[in-house]
Amino acid sequence: SLLVACTPTFNPTDSDSYHPPTLQYDTTVARIHLQYDTYRSEKHNIPIELATLIRTTATDQSIPIGIAFSLVHVESRFDSLAISHVGAIGLSQVMPATGMAHCGLSPDDLRLVSDNLTCGFSYLHMLHDRLGEWSLSLASYNVGDARRRRAPLTGEPDGSGYAILILGLAS
Repeated sequence: SLLVACTPTFNPTDSDSYHPPTLQYDTTVARIHLQYDTYRSEKHNIPIELATLIRTTATDQSIPIGIAFSLVHVESRFDSLAISHVGAIGLSQVMPATGMAHCGLSPDDLRLVSDNLTCGFSYLHMLHDRLGEWSLSLASYNVGDARRRRAPLTGEPDGSGYAILILGLAS
């Protein structure tokens, strides 16, 4: 007896298909990412590879992309070799003590672009998980959470101006 297959086969060239191949979706997403990265690259006058790295790292760490680009712009002007007057390092200006305590990274590790972005964005994500608001999280990122909390009593800067700046640039 002869068995005949009765299952329909999918032909990716069928124009009336309700199920386009995954490759088409992947290609569309890749094209959109490339357009976005190109836009950010040109807007900030940075290499497209850096724009892509900032976008993907921000996404991996659950940081809104606009906030991520604004933070790196304000912190370092996209200069991976930046070191602040207080010793913060790299694109996201991570303090060496924070890099070691939060990410297990040495100051030399913080000079690596990918490690610096991952650590900075991871730290901001942790602050946001704890504080629940981007404005408070960004203020704490800027001046430290303890300093932000005691600022009303001591008159120290509370980081609120920094948070307003980042959120304003992100919109």
